[in-house]
Amino acid sequence: MRASKKKVISQKPAIRKVVFIISFKHSGSTLLGFLLGANKDCFNLGEFTKAKERQKTLSKKCLVCDNYCKLWAAFKRNLKTTTKRHLYEAAFETFKKPILIDTSRKWAWVKSASSRINCESKIIFLTRNERDRLSFHQRFGDGITRAIVERQARGVTRTKRWLKNRKYLQVKYENVCNKNALKRCCKFIGIEYDEKMFRYWETLQHALEGNSRTASLMKKWHNLSIGNPTALKFIEEHGLKVKAIKSKEKWTKKEKKVFTKYGGANANKLLGYKEDGLAKKKPVMEKLVKKKPISYKKHMKRVFKVAHRIKINKQAKKIAKTKKECEKYVKMIRKQ
Repeated sequence: MRASKKKVISQKPAIRKVVFIISFKHSGSTLLGFLLGANKDCFNLGEFTKAKERQKTLSKKCLVCDNYCKLWAAFKRNLKTTTKRHLYEAAFETFKKPILIDTSRKWAWVKSASSRINCESKIIFLTRNERDRLSFHQRFGDGITRAIVERQARGVTRTKRWLKNRKYLQVKYENVCNKNALKRCCKFIGIEYDEKMFRYWETLQHALEGNSRTASLMKKWHNLSIGNPTALKFIEEHGLKVKAIKSKEKWTKKEKKVFTKYGGANANKLLGYKEDGLAKKKPVMEKLVKKKPISYKKHMKRVFKVAHRIKINKQAKKIAKTKKECEKYVKMIRKQ
């Protein structure tokens, strides 16, 4: 009797990828990072720019572990082994996941980091209504000033200019909580969609930095201490749910004028939001009706002036060979 040979199934090695989430402050980049990080093939790095800024004095903390995080301590050790090692190479070795999610937000960081990476990179552009983002400044007592509006509008135009000739997926913060939006993200990255991703707090994610309020849901689920009072208020108000938070702050007439005048409304239009505050151009016929009627003499004078100009231009074109000669000829006749 021959021994039956077992078929050995060859597993293909997982393709390494880095997913960059480009967005602005208070746009929900940490929330999207946690939702994608709940997948079995992904690891949420958080705001990875902080790892470069504090490469020498990198604290061994994360959003979940307040005092000491084993994973980030191992990451620091891997960085020290070789001097010329890139941050992402050390991250792949320590966290042992094929896909890394970086919620650093800044396009300048993505530009520099993507050129050094030896693997595939994907960009997700997360946007939010500029009115909701500005309401956070109002909440913390800064108010909606000209300087803040202009700075945010400048940031929107620069990011859109940089993303113009690149492949990216645009997702709105208002639609992040929908299944279709998350499915689109998963399809774009190349991972399987799982309903457990909406319960991201069940998987303990060691993101380096980000919004402490979204991370507080994980702390509550795993019975960890929550020291931040704003995070405790957030849990009391919303509970263990994933939902897009809308601003409740009311704007004054002056603040609305500042927003529309100094580029806030135009920035919203660039991001694909409907904006009622933009000044619409009135048609020419309406302007003519509102003006006082012109007398017949004035009207005929204007007509003769226009006709005379057309005649001069036609004569100049026949005589002159170049533009400069034509302009000189027209000036000579006008003086006469």
